[in-house]
Amino acid sequence: APSHPMVQWLLSFGGGFVSDKLDFRSDGVYTMMDIDESEKLLTIPQAVLIQQEHIKDWSACSATLWLVDQYIMLEEDSEYWPFIQYLFETLPEHHLPSGWSDEAKKLVKDIVVEELEPRRFGESTFDNECPDVSRYNYRDDNLNMLYNKLLKKGWKIFWSRSWNGNLIPLFDMVNHRNGDWHNLDLLDPSDKYSSNGFEAVALRNISAGEQLYSSYSDCA
Repeated sequence: APSHPMVQWLLSFGGGFVSDKLDFRSDGVYTMMDIDESEKLLTIPQAVLIQQEHIKDWSACSATLWLVDQYIMLEEDSEYWPFIQYLFETLPEHHLPSGWSDEAKKLVKDIVVEELEPRRFGESTFDNECPDVSRYNYRDDNLNMLYNKLLKKGWKIFWSRSWNGNLIPLFDMVNHRNGDWHNLDLLDPSDKYSSNGFEAVALRNISAGEQLYSSYSDCA
């Protein structure tokens, strides 16, 4: 199996599978060998998913608080630590629309003409959306600044990486792209072809060296 820390962590849970044909890099997931259509590449067991039942009074705001608590309070004691550490320390913020430059945001708005719903594109923040959420109030101003910074990043992480409210470790390293580039499909546990958790399968034959792409939406 690939040596990425998240791979070893995922495989420590029963039912996980990661194809040895995959190469996990900072900018996405690539193939090291040819892959056949319908070949299974990943199985993400239910035990590693971060779902609504993990978070009291679930909402985007409470999920963001939960992520930050896992990172700043529990650290390595969190059972999700390899994934949490990746989200906060490795995931580039410029991959998130709210981390784009003003020029990039304006370009997207110009292309689509009208404002994207349900939020103004790239402008939703934790402070704007969660004004009544209780936060830590440390006596140390530096700790307060750090916590507020992490809340902002946690909000971006949740909205950019969650699938119907679920955070799916490892699979979320796969980038989005439609058209002929779209070569990977995610089967959820309700799909009759998925026997154990979420499974990622090849939509077509994939050549060695190609990047894997899933589709977040057929509209883009």
